[in-house]
Amino acid sequence: MSAPSLAVPASRKASAPMRIAVVGAGVAGATFARQIKSLMGDHAQLSLFEMGRGPGGRAATRRDRNDTRMSIDHGAPVFDVNKSSKFYDVAEALVDEGYLQKASPWWRYHARTTDDVDVKLAFPSDGYEAYLGKPSMNAMCKGLLAGVDITTHFGTKVSKLSCANVNSTVKWNLKGAGATPADEPVDFGDFDYLVVTSLGFAHATRWRDIFGEEAPVVEAWRELSEKPPGTSEKVDSLLASVERVDAIPVISIFAQYSADAAASWLPKAEFETLRFAPHGGALNKIFGGGYQRADGGGEVTSWTNEPRIVDGIVVRRRENGDVTLACHASEEYSRSSFGVYGTGSTASRLGAGTKAGAKSNDPRTEQEIVRQVLDDVAKALHLDDQAKSDFVKPTNGPFMQRWGSAFPVASTCISAEGAFAPESGLILAGDFTSMRPGTIEGAAESAIDAATKLASHVISL
Repeated sequence: MSAPSLAVPASRKASAPMRIAVVGAGVAGATFARQIKSLMGDHAQLSLFEMGRGPGGRAATRRDRNDTRMSIDHGAPVFDVNKSSKFYDVAEALVDEGYLQKASPWWRYHARTTDDVDVKLAFPSDGYEAYLGKPSMNAMCKGLLAGVDITTHFGTKVSKLSCANVNSTVKWNLKGAGATPADEPVDFGDFDYLVVTSLGFAHATRWRDIFGEEAPVVEAWRELSEKPPGTSEKVDSLLASVERVDAIPVISIFAQYSADAAASWLPKAEFETLRFAPHGGALNKIFGGGYQRADGGGEVTSWTNEPRIVDGIVVRRRENGDVTLACHASEEYSRSSFGVYGTGSTASRLGAGTKAGAKSNDPRTEQEIVRQVLDDVAKALHLDDQAKSDFVKPTNGPFMQRWGSAFPVASTCISAEGAFAPESGLILAGDFTSMRPGTIEGAAESAIDAATKLASHVISL
């Protein structure tokens, strides 16, 4: 479903389209693109920049060009949307278009409680609908961008961002890394508006810790010597708010098994997707609380006397019979493992941790982290020696991915108003500007709001 187009005045119709650069092709970036084009049509000229090889962000799917069977959802495994949400109609449209499917009743939660009993948890809550990507989670972002007239730059790290004061208007210039380190950066030109949906791109500490460089937005604004009147205080406040955002990281270990390879350890129950929370309280933390035991026994509690490495285990049966596994490590474990990103991750591919200023607090190797996580999962699933032997030898993988900003902490997030500075051509959108941080619904709603406000602002000029 498309948003109704805004009435564009004749003066705006006669002028050149507004050039808008969107950084990040996750849920927020893809939703923003869909919404702004729906509202403004040809009056908005969009370019989308994404470090990954395709859209998805934290709704990610790992594939292998050499093995077409491999497809592993290792970010968000499922999501729910309030039926009163601005994103609900969009999600339903994506179901009709074949990019999403309803998750219930095939989605099942199980958690280990303090009395050592597996219980099924009710999901989704009343008033919500739950969804899965079809055939995989990144199909959602592909669907959001389908049919949208937009120039995409996947696999592109914006290596240089600058801004200039042009007749008291801020223009943003983006340059991307060349195909090889020896190549000159590619100049993508000047833009009227910069929409940042990737927290790190404007977060001084986070970007420096990962890449050993100053965050592009922070550096560009600092280097603008003559700032247009009325912009400095607003942008300074916006960037200070970004710097205060804290986020819970998550290490994801994921793999794919043939049906035969999974037979010895896979639960025998009939399901499409199964999520275990071996330390039950993690469900309430990750999904925002309110999940009750389906047997009426109250909220799920944690194993307080066990060391905790893994918070969530997601098992999914694919249509081709293969089984995928994604293991999400706890906050404590993930925070202790900064600097190890996974050799196949986008961050590693683009140089994370290689410069002198980058941070690392973990002497462990990727292989050691993978082994520790899988050992904890085997323990949580009560696997015997033979089943564990099969479990740690998947058909594809195991792989590692570190999500540095998986779950923004609500108390540190930015208000939607504080993230909107159109006079300087700078807008932030994402779950870190949402009332539901750490959720797909929150990311999408923030993007819908930002696009609607920007369209109204442009038309009012």
